Amino acid sequence: IDNGLLTPTMKIRRDQVVARYSDEVAKLFM
Repeated sequence: IDNGLLTPTMKIRRDQVVARYSDEVAKLFM
């Protein structure tokens, strides 16, 4: 997977995920 959301170790880069899906993430925790 090479979409900028996962590191080479397949760990989610939370900063970029939150930046891209901040609205969706906010809805999940509201």
